[in-house]
Amino acid sequence: MRMADDLTTMSETVEPRPETAADDRYAEEIHAWKAERIRVRRLDRDYEPDILAPPPCFGSNDGGDAIASPTVKAVLRSGNAGSSDPITPQRLQAALTATTPDYEHGRALLSLLNEAEVTAILMAHDEGAYTWRRLANAVHVQRITHHAHFRVINRQAVA
Repeated sequence: MRMADDLTTMSETVEPRPETAADDRYAEEIHAWKAERIRVRRLDRDYEPDILAPPPCFGSNDGGDAIASPTVKAVLRSGNAGSSDPITPQRLQAALTATTPDYEHGRALLSLLNEAEVTAILMAHDEGAYTWRRLANAVHVQRITHHAHFRVINRQAVA
């Protein structure tokens, strides 16, 4: 298969399908994200951006309960050991559902991302702590733009 054919196939697999008019606000961001991904994949076919894809790329399933996830509890307990103001699963759940930027919500999301190995992020998803769409929404609302885990999440979950 020629490289150009390979790129066409790859771009077709990540074509976002906006569900509502509210998703239109991401149209420019989706275009830029996809263009960068395709541009670099011309040089490295395994490349995945460390910028999380815009929420519409993850389907329409919103939901999840971080409070009930054993993995979330373990990650936060370990990451907050000795903290005078620990991040709790309840605070993480609030961050996952927030609709406006907030320092404490950003802190909760970064606690999860920075303290958890990527396998724990995947396990928490499998336990129903969050959907990929909910995590993407939260990350974008809090303006957390780069993280090494986003490469794996993009590869696993982009619709």
